[in-house]
Amino acid sequence: MTEFLFVIYALLFALTSSVMLLYYRRIRQASTDYSRTKTAIADMALSYNRDLQKQDEKVRAVASKCEENTSLAQQLESEIANLRARMDVFAADQEALRSHLGSLKEHMDAQRNEVLEKLDRLEAFGNELKMPPPRIESAIPIGRERALAALTQTELRIIQLLGAEGEKSAPEITEAVKLTREHTSRLMKKLYARGYIERRTDRMPYAYRLKRETKDLVKGESTAS
Repeated sequence: MTEFLFVIYALLFALTSSVMLLYYRRIRQASTDYSRTKTAIADMALSYNRDLQKQDEKVRAVASKCEENTSLAQQLESEIANLRARMDVFAADQEALRSHLGSLKEHMDAQRNEVLEKLDRLEAFGNELKMPPPRIESAIPIGRERALAALTQTELRIIQLLGAEGEKSAPEITEAVKLTREHTSRLMKKLYARGYIERRTDRMPYAYRLKRETKDLVKGESTAS
């Protein structure tokens, strides 16, 4: 009986030892798996942290560039504002200069017209001084002499030019008598207003020709000479 109990105890001890050994192996395997899993998770966390750091560095770099671009944009806006202010000042100066030049031109035109008028008066006065005493000739009426004697030498040149060459435009007359365009224009208006010439307004520039009465005066003057 004692041997039988000993055998039973031995079997129970062996079974218990086997179970404990198996359980120990499973616990060890579980511990190994846990360590591996923990290491893998730590590696993943480390890798994730590295990725986060890289992304953070990229975000900081982008933010820095944005700040630099913002600063550059503000600087450009400031420079553009300064340029606009300078352009406004330049435009104001240009307008003032134009106004001054316009006033100066008007003053110069007035002075030139005044000088031309004085020259015409001097020329007429000199013509009166140099005019020979009137000759009494039956071929030339008194009214004809007075009509031609009232003209200046320049006006006589224009009358003789139109009488010899016929109708001419204002630029052609200017070129022939060697005067300025303004002076010639004034003389032609004067001769037209006094009835010596006719003016064609159907073409530009205007063309001028002698009236029939003026032609007769010129012909009579040439015959008398």
